[in-house]
Amino acid sequence: MRSTLLMAAIGLGAGAAHAGLIDTPDLVSVRVWERTGGTGPSANLFGATSTVVTTRLATLNSGSRDFFGTPGESYDLYYSNADASPNANGFCITVDAVFTSSAGGGHNIAAVDLVFGDGSFLRADVLKTFTAGGAGSFPATAGNAADGDLLTHTTLGSTGGMIDRLSVTVGFSTIPTPASVAVLGLGGLLAAPRSRPRRG
Repeated sequence: MRSTLLMAAIGLGAGAAHAGLIDTPDLVSVRVWERTGGTGPSANLFGATSTVVTTRLATLNSGSRDFFGTPGESYDLYYSNADASPNANGFCITVDAVFTSSAGGGHNIAAVDLVFGDGSFLRADVLKTFTAGGAGSFPATAGNAADGDLLTHTTLGSTGGMIDRLSVTVGFSTIPTPASVAVLGLGGLLAAPRSRPRRG
């Protein structure tokens, strides 16, 4: 099922600072934290203007994916609108997954960061929409992708039947700028937004 918690995208009025996340000054990469076993999540880092981030894969499987958790858990990352529709100039980021294990429990995203040239980062803090279902699905965990805590993560289920992709879309409540964050705690596990509200 698709459950939309907040459909309003960050404003795109005439006073908007830039065209989309991709146009954020000094943005160098997008980082996705995925949890598969162990004591914490693993970081997956991609260039902010790479095709990995600007394009939604038409086919998502072990031979066509952006990164993976378990060998049978394939992920697709892309800029999007708040409803998860792909948009290279969107103000949101969507992470899809396919996971056909009968045990389910797939799609385990802990956080999504925008990383700047000076090493600072801005962590997504707004859940826009998600798709969960199948075996081992816990829809209430969708918000973990935007709670700022690397020790929590989504568990959205498994694919097959009526669900072809598990998905979570996150956004940012503040203008992404290089000066908007302070890296705190245990190797930068936490981010404290300090940027001004979006205008326009």
